[in-house]
Amino acid sequence: MGYERSIDSEESLLQEGEVPNRWSEAPSNRRRAWAILLICSNIFIFAISVVFFVKAQHLSYNRNSWLRETSYYSPLWGTDLEKQLKKEDKLTDGSLFQTPNPSKYRNGLRPTEDVDAAWLELEWIRTFPITAADVRGIGKDPELAVKFPASYGFGDDAYIAQLDIFHQLHCLNLLRHIAWGEFDRDGKTAKRPYSDLHWVHVAHCTEILRENLVCSANLDVITFNWKETQDLPFADFNINKKCTNADVLVEWQEKHALATARARNFTRPAGAKEVPIGDEYFRIFGVEKVDLHPGEAHEHAHKGGIRSVDQMGTGT
Repeated sequence: MGYERSIDSEESLLQEGEVPNRWSEAPSNRRRAWAILLICSNIFIFAISVVFFVKAQHLSYNRNSWLRETSYYSPLWGTDLEKQLKKEDKLTDGSLFQTPNPSKYRNGLRPTEDVDAAWLELEWIRTFPITAADVRGIGKDPELAVKFPASYGFGDDAYIAQLDIFHQLHCLNLLRHIAWGEFDRDGKTAKRPYSDLHWVHVAHCTEILRENLVCSANLDVITFNWKETQDLPFADFNINKKCTNADVLVEWQEKHALATARARNFTRPAGAKEVPIGDEYFRIFGVEKVDLHPGEAHEHAHKGGIRSVDQMGTGT
């Protein structure tokens, strides 16, 4: 009995001695577990951050990938300008006759100072500096490109450049001026007996081309050279572009389009749904606009209709 009690006492003492050791080890294990958990959490957060960063960069590139697909090369890639540009869905105003809220760039039946002023602001071509590497990037020789003078403060690696889109708009505005130049400068009488429909046609075509140029604008740039006989920098308009192989479009149209005579052989069906033609039509032809059915827009058609756009001549 005494011996058993002695053994029990020893076991009891042994167990009591072990208890403090287990409890002293527990905090250390917990600390190790927390440390591992913290490390894993940091690794996870870092990995997620990297994924989001890469994705953001990828989305940013993809968002403006169209710029790189439509430009040969541009020094403006990767700049704040590229980040701000985006493609937007837009319904262009291609109406032949002027709509109630026309573009500020569109003339009516005669040129106006407001329209001329809007065009002058739109076609304003400005210069900015690019580097020698940029000049080489667009396929030009820095040895031939004109630098900004040192007095401009841009440093030794600064070459004169312009955005090509504004040069294109300038060219269109020049043609617009030539077309409307047939009007006397008082804006009241035409030099030749052009019909009002002719001027509608001129305004329509100009606006169509302007909208298309602006809609498809990219970041192509123009550099400058020193031309023989010229004392001022001369724009190098021979620029590398990434172009659509339009010959394929011409070939496709030749193969698939209807013959011209057949394409025009249409008869208006009875009860055809109509769309408004514009009040300018009624002013030009002196046709009365009559509401045949209250609540619905109907218009008297000019006898025989108007000629197709490609048939609009200069006669009265």
